[in-house]
Amino acid sequence: MSDYPYKEPDPGELERLWFESDVRRKLQIAKDVGRAIAQQSPAVAAEDAESFYAGYKKAIDVVWRMFLGE
Repeated sequence: MSDYPYKEPDPGELERLWFESDVRRKLQIAKDVGRAIAQQSPAVAAEDAESFYAGYKKAIDVVWRMFLGE
């Protein structure tokens, strides 16, 4: 028999860890979306900062839609 009794994990802690992991995943998706949009813009060169910024702004919109479940 173990010296350590079984203890159920705190559901609040598990929820917090899941939420943080989910937020990180969604922000990484947003970053990837921003990069892809910037790289695929036919009107602006890939190395142009404005193009990347425009992609980043679009990525933020994507994150908001994911948070809102739309």
